[in-house]
Amino acid sequence: MQTSNDIGLRIWAGFNGTDYNEQIDWLINEIGVGGFVLFRRNIESLKQLKHLTSEIKKHYIDRHGRTPFIAVDQEGGTVRRLRFLGTPSAYDMACGGEISVSAASSETAKALCTYGINVNLAPVLDRVSDVKKHFLSTRSFGGDSKKVGRFGALWISLHQKHGVQCVAKHFPGLGQASKDPHNDALQILWNSLDDMWEDIAPFVEAVRAGVWGMMVSHACYPMLDPYYPALMSTVVCRDWLRERLGFQGLIISDDLDMKAITEHVPIDEVARRTLLAGVDCLLICNSTDRAAEIYEVLKDFVSQDKEACRRHGESITRIEKAMRCIDVKSH
Repeated sequence: MQTSNDIGLRIWAGFNGTDYNEQIDWLINEIGVGGFVLFRRNIESLKQLKHLTSEIKKHYIDRHGRTPFIAVDQEGGTVRRLRFLGTPSAYDMACGGEISVSAASSETAKALCTYGINVNLAPVLDRVSDVKKHFLSTRSFGGDSKKVGRFGALWISLHQKHGVQCVAKHFPGLGQASKDPHNDALQILWNSLDDMWEDIAPFVEAVRAGVWGMMVSHACYPMLDPYYPALMSTVVCRDWLRERLGFQGLIISDDLDMKAITEHVPIDEVARRTLLAGVDCLLICNSTDRAAEIYEVLKDFVSQDKEACRRHGESITRIEKAMRCIDVKSH
């Protein structure tokens, strides 16, 4: 059976504070998390940010001998964890065309790399036709799937060229969502197969561009799987994303602290079903107690279930490969 000392690699955690502290130390030494997700609450200045990421890396390398994933959502516009960077929104970039997307992607990636961040949880590849009414608003490149795919692929290629890995989101698409998963459980009802493929098409382009990670959404897609949300669906993660789209990188959950999950699905079920579905990494951005609980559930599940052990081993192989990629880029 797989040993439990690599379970924590599946978890990317948020934390409180702007300096290296006991909470971060506990996540490194007790849980052995694979990554950290930074928010505005963690960032006071660029000098402070660089010191924070350097300290995290130093302690992590001392303990585990490799570089952790350090991620932010620096999409641009309203979603800029580094508020000092004037990254425009995806919608504004799209209005400026490829020149605007290229400039914004390159400048953002260079800045993130400078301040010790190696993963950007962007771009948003959801197809949004009405930015005034949809909860994603200007976070999307627009409603034309070809443009969304083209601009997303360009953003990804330039980011990764400059040493920052990209996580495209939110597969298989939230363009048809009527609510925000931060607050509500969602069901995406496509009118036809053509509508479904229009939403999935930008993610196909991301795979072709060599995107490093893919974030799956919390929504349910009855046309694909009538029983489980995307992040807990074998059909969505393994059959579609892995087999049909040929994606070989990391499959990453959206934040498991969102109400779409916390108020509707027991934590032990989330842990077990995401593992079996093929999700490699779980984002837990606010609650370290929740991170610890998921860690314990996964540890027990992997030690007791042969299929879970096998799937876990596959994920760890992908995660370790991705970490080697980060190490190479860091040097």
